[in-house]
Formats: sequence, C-alpha cells, structure tokens
Amino acid sequence: MVVDEHGELTVEPRTEGPSQLTISPGLRLSEPSCGVPTLGRSKHVPVLVGFQELSPLVNPALWTQFTSLVMTDQVITGSCPLGMTGWTGTIVETMTLELFGVKNVVRNRLNIEFCEEPRCSRAKFSLNQCFEGGITFDSGYVEATPTALGLGELYAEKALDWAPGSMPCFFPHAVNELILSTALTLGVIEYSVKVTELIAERGAHTLRRELGQRLGELGFDLDAGRLLPHFF
Repeated sequence: MVVDEHGELTVEPRTEGPSQLTISPGLRLSEPSCGVPTLGRSKHVPVLVGFQELSPLVNPALWTQFTSLVMTDQVITGSCPLGMTGWTGTIVETMTLELFGVKNVVRNRLNIEFCEEPRCSRAKFSLNQCFEGGITFDSGYVEATPTALGLGELYAEKALDWAPGSMPCFFPHAVNELILSTALTLGVIEYSVKVTELIAERGAHTLRRELGQRLGELGFDLDAGRLLPHFF
C-alpha cells in the first residue's frame, strides 16, 4: 500500500500481473474516517482443483456463488490488455456484517479490473461509490496462481476504512489489521471449499454422463438400473 504526495493510496499486487491498482476516485487521508485505511492480507490458501479450472472463477461476477457477498448490477465498460481475457467496469457489492450483536449492511459500487493471464488470474477492486454502510475506502485484489503441482492457490489483500459512527473506530490499528486479515483468510478458505465442491460436482456429472453413454451402448440404463429393452 503506497501513499503518494497527493495523499492518494495504491494497493500494489506483490506478484507480476496487469498494471498496479490506483484508487479512483482518489481519497485524501484528511477526509473524515477512522484514520489510515486498515490493510489486511489473507493466507495463501490451496484449492484442490487445477489452476486452469480455478482461473475464470475469480471473476467478481461469480463471487455470490462462493462467498456471503451479493454481487449485482455488473456494468462492463472495457476489456483487458492484449493477451489477457476478462473485463473492466463496475459491480455493486452488498454484504452484512455483525459486530457486537449489531448487524451492519454495507453496499458499495466497486470499480473492477478482472484479467486472466496464463499463470495468474486477478480481480482488482476499488471503491467507486458507497450507498450504505459508511465505507470511505475499499481497495484490493483477489488472485489465483498455480502451484508447482499445477493446482490453484488463492490469495487476497484489502485496504478498508469507514466513517466514524458507521462501525467501531476504537480498536488499535494493529487489532484492526488482525481482524481484517483473519476475515480475509476465512473468506478465501470458504471460496476454496465451494470452488472445490463445484468442480467436483461438475466432474461427477460429466463422469456419470459419459458412463451412461458407454453403458447405454452395452444395453444398460444407468438411471433405471436395468437392461434396456433390446436385450430381452
């Protein structure tokens, strides 16, 4: 996370990939908030599927399938640089946070740059507009990279700040970082589990369909569990 001479923040991915993420519109640290944005980093979480299968599932438009976030109102305004696939634009994110027994609904429009490369799939996001929840700064990225065995691995970084009164501001900065990093890790683990389940389910359906076709050629109905009529 870098602050330039104008007070604008940039969250830079630590691995090679598309261009760095600069927050737009820029946020000055002098604006009312709980202070300097809290930076959270998840653990690197393995996913028990191949990287090629995982890569397109990093798309923010699909986050509703794998997390507690609700993603709506996707607007595509552009594409990725030459040699990459993906999209740029905006999307609305809605989430419900519960702190000290009090539920807080957060609803933001995010700027998105989702691009896939041969060895990295990354979704960058930054705050475009906060509709509800008092968020003043929200920036980061989620990325998938291949392991030495060809499986996928997920990682996320997020910088977050909010207006006083919208959420508690009394925790020390180090505690906020720990809370955010823990939340990101749990979110990435949930993503990993649900992606693995989805790919396994797809594989099971494919296997069953192929098996059914082969058995059908031999005169056996897999769904009915009996020989087909031409065997009688």
